[in-house]
Amino acid sequence: MFETHENAELKVEPVFSEPGIRRWRYVINPLHTHWFHVTYEKCKTDDVALTQIIFLSDLEQLEEFSRLKEIKILRVDLVSPKYMNGASGWKMEPLKEIWQAEEPYNKGQPAYVFVLSSNTKYVYSALDTPERELIDKKVIFLAPE
Repeated sequence: MFETHENAELKVEPVFSEPGIRRWRYVINPLHTHWFHVTYEKCKTDDVALTQIIFLSDLEQLEEFSRLKEIKILRVDLVSPKYMNGASGWKMEPLKEIWQAEEPYNKGQPAYVFVLSSNTKYVYSALDTPERELIDKKVIFLAPE
């Protein structure tokens, strides 16, 4: 989830914007959890494709976005907080795939493994379960190569 303030809205003349589109100078991420930075092409005409970037705050949004017929995802970056990536701060790294798994001691509780292009893996587990202990791992998202 991203949020913003009303005073952050950019006032754009209607001639320079599509109906229903609003522009913001900034957005806020109030949660210290991962999110996705997605670069994609949107076909405007048969000959012209527009490259854009969208920030998605959760996996369900990424899955829905990847099913849209009018776009082509070019790259997905995982933006991760330091508790997840083990570094001194936030990192943005190319994503290769996402696995869904189940917590071994709490049936039905999902956990996720984010596999980066470097083959580094980050686990997102509400119970802090290490990857080796997760069960029933399956790939649920493949980023474009």
